[in-house]
Amino acid sequence: MELSWKKIVAVVVLVFAGAFGYLWHTNYFVQKEATDYNRLRDLSRAYDATKEIQEAKAKLSQGVEPALVIKNGPTGKKQCALTFDGMADTATTDRILDLLTKYKAKGTFFAEGINVAADPKIVTAIIQGGQKVGNYTYVGLGNVEKLPLDKALAEICTAQKVLKITTDFTPKLFKGANTDYTTQLLKELKAAGIDFAVQSTNY
Repeated sequence: MELSWKKIVAVVVLVFAGAFGYLWHTNYFVQKEATDYNRLRDLSRAYDATKEIQEAKAKLSQGVEPALVIKNGPTGKKQCALTFDGMADTATTDRILDLLTKYKAKGTFFAEGINVAADPKIVTAIIQGGQKVGNYTYVGLGNVEKLPLDKALAEICTAQKVLKITTDFTPKLFKGANTDYTTQLLKELKAAGIDFAVQSTNY
C-alpha cells in the first residue's frame, strides 16, 4: 500500500513538472510586449471585411458586369508584362525593385493580404518604387473559381481591405494561382471592386 502511494505521488509530481515545463517553454510566464503581437500570422480580426462582403453580395444579387480578363498586351510590340505572384521577403523584394529601377522596367506585384498585414513596409516600398500592386487573395489560394461564394468573397474582400488600410490604395487588378476565370468569378471580382483579372501565358 505504501509503495502505491509513492507511485501516485511520483506520477502527480511528474505531471506538474511536465505542465510547468511546457508553460515555461512557451513563455507563458513572460510578459508580452506589444511588438510580440506583430508577428502573429492570423490578422483577420484586425481587417474584418464583413461589411465589404455584404456589399459585394448585394451587388451580385442586383446584377453586375464581369471583370475583364487581361491575357495579352498591345500586338505588334516586343514587350512582356512582368508579374510577381505572392509577397517575397523584404530583401528579395528590394533586390527586385532595384533591378526594375535600374532597367526602367515596370511590374505588377500580386500580394497576399495576410503578408501585407504582417509587413506593410514591403508593399509600401513597391508602390513608392512606382510599381503596381494587385490582389492575390488573402492567403494566396489557388483555384479560386472552385471556392464557395462566401469563401471566395472573404478571400478577395479581405485582401482588398488590408491593402486599402495599409497603403491607402485599392487594387483594381486580381490574379489567382491556377485559377480559371469563369464568368461567375469575374462577377464576384467586379462586385468586390476589381476591374481586371490577369492571366499569365508564360512563366
